[in-house]
Amino acid sequence: MPASTRIRRKVANFSLKACGLRKLRNGRLQRFLRTVFDEIDLQHLRDANPCPSFRDRAEMYRYVQNTYLDREAVDYLEFGVFKGESIREWLTLNKHKASRFFGFDSFDGLPESWTGQGAL
Repeated sequence: MPASTRIRRKVANFSLKACGLRKLRNGRLQRFLRTVFDEIDLQHLRDANPCPSFRDRAEMYRYVQNTYLDREAVDYLEFGVFKGESIREWLTLNKHKASRFFGFDSFDGLPESWTGQGAL
């Protein structure tokens, strides 16, 4: 069970006990209240951590570079470079002299037995 779920359950259980509603244990009302607490918690997370959206990958890369990497050196590894558009974009964005960029590709595509599900 994820930590966030455990915390929400602890809050819900504390609230139920503190309000004197112990008789609701595992009842419909208790499940309803847990659902409400979960939704309040999720809404708080959404409000506190807005998730930006982007028109394209290049705009997302610029956001990551400007917001998180700034002037940091990176080791960028890209597997399956195809035409090299992504690695080329990162090369233009991150100008740190210590940054290193590596692109890997077999140029053979995926194996015939690949099903598109899970790891190879």
